[in-house]
Order: sequence, then C-alpha cells, then structure tokens
Amino acid sequence: MAAGQSQERPREQSAAEIADVKQRVADWLKTCLTDWDRETHMTKREWDRTCKRVAAERERFLLANPDMAKADESDPRLRRR
Repeated sequence: MAAGQSQERPREQSAAEIADVKQRVADWLKTCLTDWDRETHMTKREWDRTCKRVAAERERFLLANPDMAKADESDPRLRRR
C-alpha cells in the first residue's frame, strides 16, 4: 500500500440509498437521451450509446463512493429537476 492511503473500506449503503442512486442515474439518462438533436456532433445512435455508457459509469462511481453520492445530492446544480 502506498504511503498516505487508508485501508478504510467505503461504508455500506442502505437499500434506500442504492435505490436513490439508481433512480437519479435513470433520471439523468432520460434527460441525456432527450437532449440529442440533429445539430449535435454525433448520430442519434452514437448519442444513445454514449449516454448509456456515461450513466453506467456514473452509477458505478456513485455506488462505489457513497460519500460522493451524498455530495451530489447537496449540490443544487446537480439536483434532480
């Protein structure tokens, strides 16, 4: 282990916290998919694939870093609409 790294494991998330992360990611994905228009630099298929990839990455990150999921909730710029 490198100097300065902690052996602490991330805290376990409750079922409700996990469900909240999954719902927020689903909402974000829905918004991302509807943001596409013909003027974007990607085809509709590329946009769809990119939205799904980024949503999956976001979900994995938030589930692996529960404190970041809480930070995401507290930032008014990132709250669900």
